[in-house]
Amino acid sequence: MAWPIARVIAESMALPENWPLRLIDVGGCHGTYSMALARRYPRLHATVFKQPLVVPMARQIIAKVGIAERVTVQEGDFQKEGLGQDYDLTLVFGVLNGEPLGGCPVLIRKVFAALKLGGQIVLRHFVLDPNRAGLPEATIFALQMLLATKTGGLDTRADWVEWLEYAGFLAPQENNLPASVGSSLIVA
Repeated sequence: MAWPIARVIAESMALPENWPLRLIDVGGCHGTYSMALARRYPRLHATVFKQPLVVPMARQIIAKVGIAERVTVQEGDFQKEGLGQDYDLTLVFGVLNGEPLGGCPVLIRKVFAALKLGGQIVLRHFVLDPNRAGLPEATIFALQMLLATKTGGLDTRADWVEWLEYAGFLAPQENNLPASVGSSLIVA
């Protein structure tokens, strides 16, 4: 299910094609987005940073796709550990929505510390309007998060901007995706 969306996202991202890029995909599950970007950008090397439970399956899927030389999986817990350093790009897709409110700015600061000067963070998931409403899909997802997690719910775009700027990022830009994807990318 994520493959078609991952391809659309990879095509929508304008990255330099003629020089090597290092990417870390925080909480990147099975590495679908990292693999799509690595296919699109042959000089990109990605690290999927994921909880131990998912690591064996992610490695198996990446090996089956035949891209394990450029997409690796690192076992870790971003709530307790640093992410490394000298990355050009960080993907944070769907991760902030499962974090407790105080954990989101901490994670964004960790991402900032992991990036090279000029590096970028790319956020993706549903966000709510300032009045905490949003698209029906976002509102339903927010309800699901409230029921399924201890802290659940969704953040507003203003929350994301505040956390990004507090961490040291320049003003974020929105990269609209096709309506079929159902979200946009926030790049800072």
